[in-house]
Amino acid sequence: MHLSTSLPLRLPSVCLPLIVALGCGGCGSNSIDEVDAYTLKGVVKDAAGNPLAGVEVFADDTMEYNANTVGVTDEKGEYRIALAPNRVTTYRATAQVTTQWDGQSWRLSLHPDNGNAFAAADGAVRNFTWRLSGKDQQGLTYGSTIWVYRDLDDNELDLEQVEVRFEPAGPRIDGSQGEGFSMRLADGSDRVDVPLGRYSVTARHLGDEGLPVKVRIRDTGDYAPSVEAGFVSHTSYGMMELEVSSR
Repeated sequence: MHLSTSLPLRLPSVCLPLIVALGCGGCGSNSIDEVDAYTLKGVVKDAAGNPLAGVEVFADDTMEYNANTVGVTDEKGEYRIALAPNRVTTYRATAQVTTQWDGQSWRLSLHPDNGNAFAAADGAVRNFTWRLSGKDQQGLTYGSTIWVYRDLDDNELDLEQVEVRFEPAGPRIDGSQGEGFSMRLADGSDRVDVPLGRYSVTARHLGDEGLPVKVRIRDTGDYAPSVEAGFVSHTSYGMMELEVSSR
């Protein structure tokens, strides 16, 4: 599907669909893996291979703006969308999962196994996976962004000597278990493509181990040796902003 304060490029929102198609009934092959004319179908799963129900899949008409046909996955993660046989056009398949997590609303794009356009008459099978990081086929990232700032009143702290450590503080948005990672601020004050989750955050000074470095969510509360932080939802991605201080 990245903060000096310019925001990174993000996954584009899918236009609202004009047509809703919950399936194609008994038309064509019953196999979800076999291509049928005038049908878009496939399976949607999470990264662990579990099926995802209730996911919206779009057949996006490439020749007319805002002309999408949408299907919804069943309990097996399968969907089928009947395409109008009287339209001579091509489509691209996209999918989005909508969920409530960490007290906020999220609408996240899923990764297709094939992003190529296809003719309506040919039909297509397009499967999707929910990825929390990595790049899509346009080079945009599925993950979110962390920014770390220095306390404006702290003139002693050299950010280039600070390392910030993140440990998982619970399951990630898709229910999977996360992994810890570190940010060396000498490499930049932002970290892009971070999987959506909650993290326990600490910081340390690499040049002077006796110099304490405290952390807080930006403009929130007091500095402390550690803080639990999540992401602020911008619907299609999240943003975490932190501050560090030696005071």
